[in-house]
Amino acid sequence: MTFQDIAILAEKRGFVVSQSEGVYRLRLKRTDGINVETSFVTDCKNKVGHFALPYSWEYILKNDQTGEELYRDWIEHYGEETPAERMTNLQAEIYDFVNKVSRLEIRIHEYPVFTILGWKFGKIKELQFKTDSGWRDLWGSETNAAFQETH
Repeated sequence: MTFQDIAILAEKRGFVVSQSEGVYRLRLKRTDGINVETSFVTDCKNKVGHFALPYSWEYILKNDQTGEELYRDWIEHYGEETPAERMTNLQAEIYDFVNKVSRLEIRIHEYPVFTILGWKFGKIKELQFKTDSGWRDLWGSETNAAFQETH
């Protein structure tokens, strides 16, 4: 898989695709009033000086009417993976995200960081996709919200 494969899928799924100076930007106006923007660098450098840089991508969901940011996340790859493994994983994740966010129902679920004696502390937001087997996170795992609803 290549970044060009991702761009082709994105266009088929209704995204507007642009590329400038090694950065792809994908934009989708969903029918549920959510705009999706994702971006990623196609020419990841492994080091700047002595510092190893992560390979990364990000996405933002916004309200179509107000422009309010509803959710934002970024994913990084660094550490023990080789540069080739990082690039392969990065491309597979972006491809999967484009495929899911363009065709599945989504929700942004908030739940507490922790609970003590019924008191809820902090908030975590999680992007979830509705599949045949229920609500799942980006990685396909049962969501924390689904766990909380059953426990």
